[in-house]
Amino acid sequence: MGRPLSFSLVLLFVGGFVWWSSLPLQVWADPASTASPNSTSAPNSRSLSGQSESPKSEVSKPDAAKAELLKPLTVEQEQAAIDFARSHHPELADLLTALKGAGHAKYSEAVSELHRHQERLARLETRSPERHAGELELWKIDSRIRLILARLTMGESDILRDELQVQLRQKQALRTELMQQERDRLATRLARLNESLATSTQNAEQSIQMETERLMKSARSRATKRTTSSKSSAEKSSTTKTTTNN
Repeated sequence: MGRPLSFSLVLLFVGGFVWWSSLPLQVWADPASTASPNSTSAPNSRSLSGQSESPKSEVSKPDAAKAELLKPLTVEQEQAAIDFARSHHPELADLLTALKGAGHAKYSEAVSELHRHQERLARLETRSPERHAGELELWKIDSRIRLILARLTMGESDILRDELQVQLRQKQALRTELMQQERDRLATRLARLNESLATSTQNAEQSIQMETERLMKSARSRATKRTTSSKSSAEKSSTTKTTTNN
């Protein structure tokens, strides 16, 4: 994967940056077909530029998401996205740098999409640290797959096909691992829920009696306050009338 990057490859990779990431793993079951422009099951050169039609099940993103993608990034956001690529997929950072240097229109779209992935992973790291490492690795594999596919479109080779299959096997293994981890988390939550349910069922009558006492106490307290307030108002009114009559 250390070949020189031609500008055509840059456009093929970045032009399909958003499009590739939306495709399911099964699309690439036959990697050699990606290089055939007449194939009906694989993307052609127009697909790489994002112009071909998508299946109905993968309709374009909602307007709000599109607007967010087209929204210009700040200098800090742009740099953070490039730094993210530099850390986790240096070749992607090189591609983006080449696009920016050429002043190509695709640069803004690609770096905005990269920023979106970076933000998603950052939120995940805060919200669910145990899932972050796996999801980041999944993104890195997807990014490497897109680069291999761009190179395959420029010309097939057994080496690229083998590289693609290696990445797909890693992705499949990682997805399986992530699903197993999620299953374990759900099993733990289900066990806790079953425990809470059992406790709630066993102590149902006791809980009802305690809640009844609590609500009755609250009602009595409010009634006392209302009575005290009424007496206070009545005394004030009586005092005012006496003062007026005098």
